[in-house]
Amino acid sequence: MNQTGAKREVEYKVGDRHPPLEHRFSSTNQPANPGRKKGSVCMTDLLRKYLEKKIDFKDPITKREIKKKFKDIIILRLMANAISGNQRAIDEVLNRIDGVKQSEALIFQNILNNITNEYSNLSDAELIDQARARGINLPDSIEQRVGEEGEK
Repeated sequence: MNQTGAKREVEYKVGDRHPPLEHRFSSTNQPANPGRKKGSVCMTDLLRKYLEKKIDFKDPITKREIKKKFKDIIILRLMANAISGNQRAIDEVLNRIDGVKQSEALIFQNILNNITNEYSNLSDAELIDQARARGINLPDSIEQRVGEEGEK
């Protein structure tokens, strides 16, 4: 307000993150899907909540009855399966520790799949040149292997 008591009008600039006044959300201009309702709980939050709960559990390794969190039980079961020779459990444990590694064969196969059939009559060296031209980064081991095969 100024000294006369009238409200001072502030100049509004339209621009980045400042839409025209007539296009702002009002009580009548609301989005069709306002999103999740207030107070509702998402699945991830529920899972985290239950993973922290403790229950009575028979340890598969020590065979004793203990109170453990669900997430600890899941890890123990995974480890027990890995110890018993379950390959999927072993892979899961190793992938959690080392990260998922993509073998050279899979990388090379992905490159070949990305290059269309019109290149099927090209040599490996020519395919690598085409991959480089398309901006595909190749591991050094693949280029060395193709270089060794070309020398034979």
